[in-house]
Amino acid sequence: MDTEIQFWKWISSNKLALVTETAVYHWSMDGDAQPQKMFDRHSSLNGCQIINYRTDAKQNWLLLIGISAQQNRVVGFMQLYSVERKASQPIEGHAAGFTTFKMEGNAEPSTLFCFAVRNAQGGKLHIIEVGQPAAGNQPFTKKNVDVFFPPEAQNDFPVAMQVSSKHDVIYLITKYGYVHLYDIESGTCIFMNRISGDTIFVTAPHEPSSGIIGVNRKGQVLSVSVDEENIIPYITNVLQNPDLALRIATRNNLAGAEDLFVRKFNTLFQFRVAPLLTG
Repeated sequence: MDTEIQFWKWISSNKLALVTETAVYHWSMDGDAQPQKMFDRHSSLNGCQIINYRTDAKQNWLLLIGISAQQNRVVGFMQLYSVERKASQPIEGHAAGFTTFKMEGNAEPSTLFCFAVRNAQGGKLHIIEVGQPAAGNQPFTKKNVDVFFPPEAQNDFPVAMQVSSKHDVIYLITKYGYVHLYDIESGTCIFMNRISGDTIFVTAPHEPSSGIIGVNRKGQVLSVSVDEENIIPYITNVLQNPDLALRIATRNNLAGAEDLFVRKFNTLFQFRVAPLLTG
């Protein structure tokens, strides 16, 4: 390389991403003699500390993430790049991830881009479909939901995001050590709790549990995952959201929604039979 590498990361089992001051490169281990330039960095990331680089599963969508201290807060900058269109879009955001989600009635899964931001107006989580829907697919309806930050964490902001394709949930980690779990389909916040008193500076998917694993500044290794036996009763009884519980149970084949299924069946049965009886 003829310029300094500011950030690098494995993006697959055989490919590296290299980020310099001016551009992003991919370097395949399958015989490529030289790294391949993918795109030039957007001017909005000039002077930023690069904290992450993500791609979708097919590496058709590429994302560079940086942060910068401005006006007594940490501002997040992203550059979303389409390999097919050879075009970039600058986005304000701190943490992001890609996933696929198969909507009910669709033959093919949708490619979703999820990103979180904390700006002067507050925190937001966005879930949108990138690219054109597959032939015959209904487009995914984008979600924009508030991200809650407690009064004692007014300077907190997102630092990492991982998405569980098994449970269709987003794990959002903040600088102050909070974890937020969101349902991908609806954008509903399922759970929030502080798991570390120190900043978690790196995270990765934890395949055995379909959750996440992270390391904080004290060197503690932390793992968070969905409790499959308790998540449906928790959503039903604590969140008081039986519709969401039923939807997640159906989508992910989870136990705990048996009474909800019976209740739903009886409601639909009465609705359909009542007009016949009165007629």
